[in-house]
Amino acid sequence: MSNVESSEEAVLELIALIRDTPLASLDDVDLDALRAALPGPPLKATEGDNKKATLAGASPLLFAEDVSEQQKTDVEITVLFAQLATAAKFIKSENQWGSYDAYRFYVRTLNSIGWRLSLDSYEQLDNSRVTGSLDNLLLSLLQTSDPSFKTLFSKVIDHIKESALAGKIFGLLATSGSRAMFQTGTVAINSDRVLMDFGAYGFEAKEHIDRILFWNFTRQSAKFYQGYTQASLIPSIMDRIRKPLIDKLGYRIEKYIYQVPLLD
Repeated sequence: MSNVESSEEAVLELIALIRDTPLASLDDVDLDALRAALPGPPLKATEGDNKKATLAGASPLLFAEDVSEQQKTDVEITVLFAQLATAAKFIKSENQWGSYDAYRFYVRTLNSIGWRLSLDSYEQLDNSRVTGSLDNLLLSLLQTSDPSFKTLFSKVIDHIKESALAGKIFGLLATSGSRAMFQTGTVAINSDRVLMDFGAYGFEAKEHIDRILFWNFTRQSAKFYQGYTQASLIPSIMDRIRKPLIDKLGYRIEKYIYQVPLLD
């Protein structure tokens, strides 16, 4: 979409793409009952800091204190759109799929709606590195420009594991049968541009994946894949597609974006 910023025709084509893209839903799952459950106590970030955390579909996202509410929302809705489009085409479909195919589609979807990121970093990890619990493995792989994000990320994953609602959303949108694909992101501002340290992860197991965040690779073997790149969000594109994205996502924004509570 390199011409979006200068071509009205390209903008209209992008809006049509957003309108016509199938999105997954969890309408057959009673999330409202889970939403009514107590979410657990707020998490403490770092003394004197105002970072924020969100689960957008199956994507835990951490935001630096200088990310505005509008920028935070833009990240959330674009990531959720890509997550639900990928879930509709691969994860929740009845077709056989591999995590690499799902990853490529996911990144291409993000690239089509205002992000700039590379496709080339996804590869299988050596089996010797794939041990222990999934949350600890993710923490060891997390790449971020802000070291304090690592401590907070661990707390956020623990909170998602303890929250019936967040854990359910993550599990349903990340897994299907014996396969999984999901994303993490830490988001900051550089020269007024939104930058995200983007991590993508997938694994293919020999057995059904149940309670994904409690998965232990020491006891349950699987092929694990990881991709990392730095992504930037183009504000002039977002200004043109923000409303079409919100209209397309509709009720899914409220249902599938979970604000992880942090203490000020």
